Amino acid sequence: MKSPTPALAWWRQAVVYQLYVRSFCDLDGDGVDELVTKSWVTFDGVTARYRLLEPLRQYLAERLASTDTTESVCRAHAAWVVSLAEAAERGFFTDQTAWSKRLDAEQANIRAALAHAMDNGDRVTALRIAAALGYPWFTMGQPEARALLDRVIAAAGPVDDRLRARALLAAGMLTEDASEYGVAKPLLQDALTLFRACGSRNGQAWTLTWLARILPPSDEEKRLMYEEALAIFRETRNAPGIAWSLAFLANIQLSADNIQLSVDDLKGVARLAEEALRTATDVGATQPMAEALRLLGVVAWHEGDLAGARRRMEEAAALHRSAGDRWQEAITASEAGNVAAQMSDLPAALDHYARSVQLIDEISSPEQLAQLLHGFVLFLWGRGKKHEAARMLGAYDAIKPRYFNDELRELAPRINASGFEKARLQGTKLRFGETIAMVQTAIDDERTRLGGSGSDPRPPRPKRKAARTE
Repeated sequence: MKSPTPALAWWRQAVVYQLYVRSFCDLDGDGVDELVTKSWVTFDGVTARYRLLEPLRQYLAERLASTDTTESVCRAHAAWVVSLAEAAERGFFTDQTAWSKRLDAEQANIRAALAHAMDNGDRVTALRIAAALGYPWFTMGQPEARALLDRVIAAAGPVDDRLRARALLAAGMLTEDASEYGVAKPLLQDALTLFRACGSRNGQAWTLTWLARILPPSDEEKRLMYEEALAIFRETRNAPGIAWSLAFLANIQLSADNIQLSVDDLKGVARLAEEALRTATDVGATQPMAEALRLLGVVAWHEGDLAGARRRMEEAAALHRSAGDRWQEAITASEAGNVAAQMSDLPAALDHYARSVQLIDEISSPEQLAQLLHGFVLFLWGRGKKHEAARMLGAYDAIKPRYFNDELRELAPRINASGFEKARLQGTKLRFGETIAMVQTAIDDERTRLGGSGSDPRPPRPKRKAARTE
């Protein structure tokens, strides 16, 4: 290796957490191939990334610390992470698969830059990184992200209104995911006020979207917020936003309380979902594309086409999985499990439930846990596991204040009448991890039960909302 010169001191230019070809100036200038040959650097053929061996990394870090350039190198590294985070924010909607993989690979760099910025009072840099990564963190499932954002916002002090609004929006969506809607709402309202003050139309539309998600389907304000967001996204030609707004409006119709969906209602939902699918497909927006497929699956379920419903939902789950979207995949996998159970394909149902609970555990999302319990409680009750079903209904009650389908709403008084109310009350006191473990145990027990008997007691199918004709 060359002796270092002031112009080519490569340990002064390199990112010592993870490194790239340009980080080195080797003997013949062709990258780090010689360093790999000498076993100083490893190369991962899957991710195409070079990494320093740990002893060499420690040595270089010590050498860097002994120079007067440590602070400038750390600032340069942080600036690079800011540019990475803001590029991810722009690109995540239309190339989610690639950006999910990239951000997953860059976690060490992101953490190092955030830690340096916070420890050295560079609050703007920390806020820019956290604000840009709020939505990717929400989607990919980063359990520590919310606490990190809270800390960064609290330390920020006076900053640009648009930057603070972006950070508040990120904090609001992560808090909403924790089902702390009372905490999320003022964060989002403050973000909306700031976005309006600085004239950010897309910022307003996304914040309206997240505010609307907090409201129940029967609240007219929810529909009005989604419609306002859709109008803004059409004005700004934001295709992912348009697709999501269409999907959310379709969801309102499907989730409305005490409404029997007519044939015309279902056609209306399908039209919204199909437009969302076309719009998302045109720009490669994986998330709303998969959500539109899921909605078309729900329409097929209402129409009695269980095979079509399952095919759409499994296609949507596969899209989310390929994109690294653990949050959305968790929902779709649980719904695919519900449909598979209704088709009496219990092994497939249990596989979907197991995948869903695995993802929910990884991302620590109470909201997604409630979504899973919504169908899994009915599954267990139908399988005769009434005590477990009652406890899980209690766990659901502790997360969500209301039921979103007729079957679960009708089950609650039956649990009380059957003498399982005590078990339900016990379930309301379960912690997140305890509920996860209970679901996993129930899945294992059902798999053992299926494998250990020649006959399979099949659960009754939950009633479907009848489609009425006009």
